[in-house]
Amino acid sequence: MALTTAIAGALAQPDEQGDPSNVDALVENTEKVLATELSGWTQRMQDALANLRKDQEKEADDKGADGAGRNEAGPNLVVAARSEGRPDATPTALSSTR
Repeated sequence: MALTTAIAGALAQPDEQGDPSNVDALVENTEKVLATELSGWTQRMQDALANLRKDQEKEADDKGADGAGRNEAGPNLVVAARSEGRPDATPTALSSTR
């Protein structure tokens, strides 16, 4: 929505659209909007991962209390490939290594 507003404001004055300072202002505003959106998305993903980890720990504790125990060699959800020193890696669904 903020991005739409920034673009609409830049397009509202057709006689000034080609002015380099207006183009620079549009680029700066767009970058700020995108940075804010990325920050919000990142926070939501971090919150979701924290909740997932909490749920997994609770599930593991519940299984442990039932006497089922957790198989250490079983698959583990990989939730942060970046922590493995691969900043450009995407998380994989399952990993059988610890």
